[in-house]
Amino acid sequence: MKRKSIIILIIFLFVALVGLIGFKGTMEEMSKEREEITRNYLEKEVADTTYGGEVFAEFHTFMVKSNRAYIWSYTSEYYEDDGSVYQGRASSGPRIIYFSNEKEPVDHFRPGHGSYYSESIKEKFPFYLHNKVLSFPSESGEVIQNLKEKIEYRAEKYFDKKIRDREEVASKKQIQKVYEEKDPEYWGEMVPGVIKRIDTEEKVVALTLDACDGDYDRELIAHLRKEDIPATLFIASPWIENNEKELEALADDPLFYIAGHGKDHLPLSVEGKEAYGEKGTGGVKEVMEEIVYNSRDIEEVTGKEPSYFRSGTAHYDEVAVSIANSLNKKVIGFTVAADGGTTFSKEEIKEAVLGTGPGGIILAHMNHPNSEIAKGLIEGIISLREEGYRFIHLKEYEDKFYEL
Repeated sequence: MKRKSIIILIIFLFVALVGLIGFKGTMEEMSKEREEITRNYLEKEVADTTYGGEVFAEFHTFMVKSNRAYIWSYTSEYYEDDGSVYQGRASSGPRIIYFSNEKEPVDHFRPGHGSYYSESIKEKFPFYLHNKVLSFPSESGEVIQNLKEKIEYRAEKYFDKKIRDREEVASKKQIQKVYEEKDPEYWGEMVPGVIKRIDTEEKVVALTLDACDGDYDRELIAHLRKEDIPATLFIASPWIENNEKELEALADDPLFYIAGHGKDHLPLSVEGKEAYGEKGTGGVKEVMEEIVYNSRDIEEVTGKEPSYFRSGTAHYDEVAVSIANSLNKKVIGFTVAADGGTTFSKEEIKEAVLGTGPGGIILAHMNHPNSEIAKGLIEGIISLREEGYRFIHLKEYEDKFYEL
């Protein structure tokens, strides 16, 4: 009896082994063409939508055999609303795609929900894939994350826009609602909430440079690197359009910190006030767009969202400053405008720099290479150093910012 049981067991194992070898022996590689056909099928026939948006799909292949592909798919809907793109319905899970003899997808299997989930996988998937499929979310989270990132990249490329977060948008709408009824009392460069200097008697000075539009003062930046002078660079979106590679290099240099300078380099007003003949933003929404869109432009190039902001012309009303603060931006003013709005001579710039004093914030420009800004600044910086001053990043003394 015992011998008979052993023989039956051996026969059973032999049959199972032959079946397994035979099954695996007929497995196939999924061609690029078949991958694309499967992806299209997932997007058009398998995925569900909630907002009627565009669906994107990616998948990981466990095995392809004959007319079946055993995969883990990730599908996500993206839709456009009020000029922005958001994620809609998303789904991630194991699937079986069935193909015709012509290798076209004709049907699919999706596991059941709840307690039937594991039962349906064991019923439809080959037994040697059961553990892999059931443990895939916990043991292969990086693979699933990679599928999601591929989809987000494709969606952003399709819409030519960054994907936005609904909670972030809701927060901005709330900010808009809060400030729409507020009337400003002040207008100018030094209004409540603007940081004018660092509250310290230490001989420290912060250099800040504005890049409004157009050109790039390479000589000035080269001097700062040579003298190891840190600076905060306020970058406007029009400047980025002509100097994207330069911005990327500056952001990679620890000597510099990148800050925002406006989508259109406008004075920041909720009433459309002017500064130096330039009309400012015309309401709460425009104030927010001037700040937020510029931040996005910077983040797309540098990978980091700036935390400081200075408006075009450095003019504000106090409501606009409060809006910037609600958007997590500290508004940086200045102690001295060292280049007089790009009009000063080399000697005037040097004299202005020397008049900064402890905790001073120097404002100058880095987009006028044909001016005397570089020479005047460097001479002033060298003289300040000889007087015992140290140049710092704003972030080093953030806890000592002095607001008006």
